[in-house]
Amino acid sequence: MSKRSRESLSRTDTIALGSQDGDDAEVIISSDEEARSPSRKRPRTNEVQASPMTYATTTVMRQLDEDGSEAQSVPMVSNMRAASMATRQVLQSGHNNRIKTTPEQKIAREILTLLKHEFLPVEDFSYGKKEASHLWQSKTASRKFRSKLQAMLEASKEALKADPMVLELPSPCYVLGDLHGNYKDLQFFSRSFWQMGVDLSPARFVFLGDYVDRGPHSVETTAYLLALKVLHPDRVFLLRGNHEFAESNGDTNYNPCFKDSCQQVFGPKIGIKMWEALNGVFEWMPIAATIDKKIFCCHGGVPRCVKNFSSSSSSSSGVSSPSKKAPPKSPGKKTPEVSLLDTIKGLKRPMTDDSVQGHLEDDQDYLALDLLWADPATPQEEKITKGGWFGPNERGDDVIVFGFNAAKRFFELTGCTHMIRAHQPPTHGIEYCKRASIMTVFSSSHYCGRFNSAAIVLVSEGRIRVATTVTSRSAALTRTSSSIREGDDGEDDDEDEDEDEDADQDDEEVDLDAEEDFDEEVYV
Repeated sequence: MSKRSRESLSRTDTIALGSQDGDDAEVIISSDEEARSPSRKRPRTNEVQASPMTYATTTVMRQLDEDGSEAQSVPMVSNMRAASMATRQVLQSGHNNRIKTTPEQKIAREILTLLKHEFLPVEDFSYGKKEASHLWQSKTASRKFRSKLQAMLEASKEALKADPMVLELPSPCYVLGDLHGNYKDLQFFSRSFWQMGVDLSPARFVFLGDYVDRGPHSVETTAYLLALKVLHPDRVFLLRGNHEFAESNGDTNYNPCFKDSCQQVFGPKIGIKMWEALNGVFEWMPIAATIDKKIFCCHGGVPRCVKNFSSSSSSSSGVSSPSKKAPPKSPGKKTPEVSLLDTIKGLKRPMTDDSVQGHLEDDQDYLALDLLWADPATPQEEKITKGGWFGPNERGDDVIVFGFNAAKRFFELTGCTHMIRAHQPPTHGIEYCKRASIMTVFSSSHYCGRFNSAAIVLVSEGRIRVATTVTSRSAALTRTSSSIREGDDGEDDDEDEDEDEDADQDDEEVDLDAEEDFDEEVYV
């Protein structure tokens, strides 16, 4: 570990969790010297000392069994759920005294009831790209589900409209990454972390987009999340991903794409109408969120227009002055008069394909595109980012990667200290880069038949905790391809056992400080 990295880590404790030995580490990261030295004696005073709050962060790698069970009783797990358990009786006592539900909320509850009791897991299911993990128990239940979902569309749109383009949320918050129609993993997280119900949890729930495409249950996954949004508009927040656009989720190369899934569930004619209607709902999704004004959440990453903002544009948001060395500005571009966050908040809705990927002339026109598509540069890609700023992305077109200086500049302009984003599937479901200030979370395991785990993040009490699933080699569909990119259906002519060491989580230790490449450059 480099000297600089050692200085950023105040304490490291290795704990054995589940069947893992030494895989899980608790790391406390803080820029506040007193926070790193709590035992230091402080002078007595009768006056209350006002000091700026430092967001001291704990990142915990917690591995869970695929069925949600735990091999050992670990205090950390109880800590993640303690708030829900402690408040259950208080919340339950007033549960029956709540105001009557609206007709739209009644429909949402019926959808969740149908999914819970009629859309059941397949016995002896093994993960595979095209295999269904759940099946409807009767045609009557399936038909009723389709009818209720159609009736809930307008209520879903109105619930999303009520959210601002950039959400400002307090902790505690659960944050989930890409789901891609993986209803099985979504229900695993539901059983593990909000089994008592969203309304009985003190936490809010932030989903980072990409709910559809490539997975077997895009329609049911979307219906579940929209129903939660209608029922709990102040607790469930659905951000938009790059796959919540018709141009993406109508691409048959994704196999299955969302368009195909809608036709499979609703039939050819009604399926097309439902696909169009659901994309109309997606157009109103927020694009970003902040938690405690310190953690920025989005699907993609840092926008390239940060280099056009000066210290004067950040001061209006109460952000400290940026570093002395200013980044290179685009030629002929004037410094915006508003802050970066205000600029993001000013993005217009409904946001269509043309407004994101249409004719774009300057850096600010790429703002939405970058928030949805940009990736952090790997150590190798840092060399082509023009001094740690931005470089071309292997995804092609106008997509970029952002370097360390771009991330640093973004935090200076927004006042945030961390970014939680999705968009890429790390082997362990979570990945850290840019000195652990950028976290990538992916919440769909065995993505496209691979061995990646799924992860969920809890932001609470000034700390960030991460829980990951344990991926079983015997349950995964092995494949020999070295990469999956946009448009690749993830299949090969020959499917042999993948002997990559990254796939064997039982023998690999997670290095929380290293800036590792994502698993074989998998793109989503």
